Amino acid sequence: RPAHGLVFRENKKIHNTGPADRIKDLDSLPRPAYHKIDFNQYALQKSRPSVDAPRVFPNARLFTSRGCPIGCAFCQVESISGKTFRARSAAHVLDELAWLKEAYGIRSVTFDDDNLLTDRQRAKDIFKGMIEQEMDLEWYMPGVAVFFLDKEMLSLMKKSGCRFIDLAIESGVERILKNIIRKPIRLDHVTKIVKQARALGFDIGGNFIVGFPGETWDEIRTTLRFAEGLD
Repeated sequence: RPAHGLVFRENKKIHNTGPADRIKDLDSLPRPAYHKIDFNQYALQKSRPSVDAPRVFPNARLFTSRGCPIGCAFCQVESISGKTFRARSAAHVLDELAWLKEAYGIRSVTFDDDNLLTDRQRAKDIFKGMIEQEMDLEWYMPGVAVFFLDKEMLSLMKKSGCRFIDLAIESGVERILKNIIRKPIRLDHVTKIVKQARALGFDIGGNFIVGFPGETWDEIRTTLRFAEGLD
């Protein structure tokens, strides 16, 4: 019987074996085979002009975990990585960072996780390890779950080398956040986090979405005004 995760044609009939099984032990995965590509072709240039592009090169992009349990209405993560959060251990991540520095001379890293901060203690262990091992890497995090941030986490992130965070705010209207997106965000918390992050010296971006079914023009304008108010 064919393994899960395949769609194929046999005798003019289409067969779908269903979703592939999720890999639970991410530490069992080998290091990326970067020796089989021209690593510098990716590491020494921006893939596209954007606010979350690396500031320092060579840059490496890492996934340290997969999945996100939040379930925002617009998000594709549940279909791709799954709703269950699965993570590499902090030690495994730190080992790869040390290897990338030694083997490829990276000076910055972008964490591309679906939701890096889901396991707050694991995230802290990674950041503390970067400090203790004197990684001296500038790093960036797009799509940050703002409801997992507080002053302690921001301070640790900054001390470990974080320069840019892209906050997933989505809307400046509580009704949209609660009833349509279903994201556990409080706008007063967003304002506080932006203020704290700016005081610590972060570069800050914000993700916003407009045009949801049922969203009014007044609500769209409210979101734009909220974004402007955050500066």
